[in-house]
Amino acid sequence: MPTMTITIDTTAKTIAITPNSGLEPMEDSLKVSDATFSWSFMRGSADLDRKTSKLAWDATPEYDYLDYIGQRPKEARETFIGRMQCKVAS
Repeated sequence: MPTMTITIDTTAKTIAITPNSGLEPMEDSLKVSDATFSWSFMRGSADLDRKTSKLAWDATPEYDYLDYIGQRPKEARETFIGRMQCKVAS
């Protein structure tokens, strides 16, 4: 996963992510709870834990779609799921 910047406005419930990160949010998909920020992206979803700043994403629907249309990715389906530790900007 490339380095990216995630900017979340909890009041407006908007999210902006560095373009070409693969996790760009679908319009109006951000859900804010006490525990997480969750959003959808093209054929996938992501959750950012508000306490630990751990980001988890699942793009297996993208793998399934590509497989369905006969363009199975070279990577294993399991590589379309990931986690990373984020750092809160000061």
